[in-house]
Amino acid sequence: RTHQVRTLLGKMEQSGVDVASSPAAQSARVAAEALDGQHRKAAKTLRQMQATGLAPAPLAYEALARAAAQRGDVAAARQWVNLMESMGHEPGPAWGHVLEALARGGFLDEARVLYARMKLEGWLAPRPEHFRAYLRGIGPGAELRSVLADLDAMELPPDAAIDAVRLAAALAPNPSPNPNPDPNPNPNPNPKPG
Repeated sequence: RTHQVRTLLGKMEQSGVDVASSPAAQSARVAAEALDGQHRKAAKTLRQMQATGLAPAPLAYEALARAAAQRGDVAAARQWVNLMESMGHEPGPAWGHVLEALARGGFLDEARVLYARMKLEGWLAPRPEHFRAYLRGIGPGAELRSVLADLDAMELPPDAAIDAVRLAAALAPNPSPNPNPDPNPNPNPNPKPG
């Protein structure tokens, strides 16, 4: 992506566009760097934009939040979304990246709270890839019925990973009311001979 953006920016410069003073062009550069795994370089480019008076487009902040989420860096994902909001942009959909970071990091209770807030605020609902990140976050020891309840609460569109969870939950044996029954039903384990 970075190479493609550089090529495009080079063509723009050749046609007389002052790329260095174009917020759109510099925001595209930030986004490309962030999504290519160059998050430190992207953050530096964004700070340079701000220092020169250029206002980064929401795309730049969202790309940095997405890159942080993909690394599982909850704090950085939040930081970029909060900064986006403080600059006057509506970050609604970008919170999905924080949701993904929370799920990847295993912070499932916090992910559920954020999801409820996203739904309440009318922000863009999480996408199936956020649920897949949630599945990775809960790990293999999760109780399928609990996962299914979370899935149903999310009201996500059909997806192969989601369908697999539904099928696994449907095929799972019913949990025993007492998973570790006592082999000795006598309430007094040391009875005195009578």
